[in-house]
Amino acid sequence: MIKAVFLDIDGTLISTRTHRPAPLTNRALLAAKENGILLFIATGRHIPVPEEGYVMDLLPDCFDGFVAVTGHYCYTADGTVLLKHPLHPQDVRAIKELAARYEIPYSYTYEDELFISLVNERVRQHNKSIGLPIPAIREMDCTREVYSITLYVDEKTEHEILRPALQHSTTISWINGITDVCGKDGGKKAGIRAVMQHFQLTPEEVMAVGDSNNDLSMMEEAGIAVAMGNGTKEIKEAADYVAASCEDDGIWDAFTHFHLINPDDRGKLS
Repeated sequence: MIKAVFLDIDGTLISTRTHRPAPLTNRALLAAKENGILLFIATGRHIPVPEEGYVMDLLPDCFDGFVAVTGHYCYTADGTVLLKHPLHPQDVRAIKELAARYEIPYSYTYEDELFISLVNERVRQHNKSIGLPIPAIREMDCTREVYSITLYVDEKTEHEILRPALQHSTTISWINGITDVCGKDGGKKAGIRAVMQHFQLTPEEVMAVGDSNNDLSMMEEAGIAVAMGNGTKEIKEAADYVAASCEDDGIWDAFTHFHLINPDDRGKLS
């Protein structure tokens, strides 16, 4: 029996084209909440900082916890921190050095701040495509705890130059030309595991919903994996069910398919 759902944001809850939820997404979330389902965000965004957390204003206030920055910073709705897993300082220094050498832009987060190293056309186009403001430009301080690094880089450079330089981390592309640095023992899988332990959930009681390859690890942890119709080939192959696309009410589709909500709930909530 499903008791909890972990949901990605971009491309899952929020369309990367319209930058809004589909018409029935919020209704599905509220109906599931009324039915006693625990709801959790699982995202690469750092929700506590305004530059990325503003997106939560588009969704109802119904979430019981957050797996943020790809599982490196997790907390409950009341602010109780369940997991803080900064990137290894050695890898942070390696990324900073290589990014400077090859002029690769990257955004990065401390516990309470978000910045970017430089801005080029790739940055402008990507951030515009998902409705993401461009952070302030600032040099990364490797002596501070860094919880995420997102690189604006081509696949060849990522695989041949950046990834081999990392000892404690790896890179995970979630859209063409955009890749996250993730601790080898971290990721969304580690994040949802910490949340599951806190809420005393078993994998069989958990469903994970996502659309990109940084969602693969949480799908491995969940008893039921759902891919959005707009998801990557790899996500769809790993899923137990492929729902409609994000813009075509894929969340409503998934929730009704697994009987988390009743189709008749469509008319009950505004």
